[in-house]
Amino acid sequence: MPVRRYFLVALLALALLVAGCNTKPSSPAAGTGAKIKVAATIMPLADMVSQIGGNRVQVLTLLPPGSSPHTFEITAPQMKDLAGATLLVQVGGGLDEWAGKFAAAAGPGLQIINLGQGLVAPGANPHIWLDPVLVRDQLAPKVAGALVALDPEHKDYFETNLKKWQQQLTALDREIQAGLAPFAGYAFIEFHPAWFYFARRYHLQELASVEEKPGQEPSAAELANIVQTARSKGKPPVFIEPQFNPQAARTLAAEYGGRVLTLDPLGGGPGAPTTYIDLMRRNLETMIEAFR
Repeated sequence: MPVRRYFLVALLALALLVAGCNTKPSSPAAGTGAKIKVAATIMPLADMVSQIGGNRVQVLTLLPPGSSPHTFEITAPQMKDLAGATLLVQVGGGLDEWAGKFAAAAGPGLQIINLGQGLVAPGANPHIWLDPVLVRDQLAPKVAGALVALDPEHKDYFETNLKKWQQQLTALDREIQAGLAPFAGYAFIEFHPAWFYFARRYHLQELASVEEKPGQEPSAAELANIVQTARSKGKPPVFIEPQFNPQAARTLAAEYGGRVLTLDPLGGGPGAPTTYIDLMRRNLETMIEAFR
């Protein structure tokens, strides 16, 4: 069956499924023992929901391990999973709008939380979750507020979990500050512009990006310019990411003798951390190793 025809058939089946479920209230967990089914676009957001929602939520991560939210396209089976969700949590800012495109298929009961709203201007860098302070002060309270709105009877439970996780994020922030303080002002080359907010928070310098637009490999001239810039700064490390082909980055580093190490903005893959705090701690360890 042609792909287009298959997709249309799957979409029609999904619409029929949703039509049969549209009699449910907008807050199915309120006043019942039912869990709130939440779809999150990436693992760090899914963990955020799990930490705050605890045993009151069932969380689905839409982005498969090893995929990039910049280049991913949601599938018909995932659309079916999304149809049963009450809440969709996304970053926004151009990162994961692929989820919102199909949110209408889930029916009027689905609520969408765009965590980047008010923080990320149109066309600006969307990688806000890589700043633990922004997560603590801006993103996590938005998630807690959404859960309270859906399940007000458990308001105290959600707010208690929020405070506990915020305390852990404060400890994480202090740990990162202490670990990177000796390297203030150090420069690095990143695979794509994921670490802007992290670098700004912890006084590091983004020197260049191998791919300014994810999935678009640099030209020979662009690589030459990055090499020239890198040589002017000594031998800054090059950080690759598990979600992208590292060949261009390795070629670049070989030109000036830079070290290549892996930073992971998403986690969740084989052998990768499955919680946000563990993910950021591993990235901290990598940065300390790179700058020593």
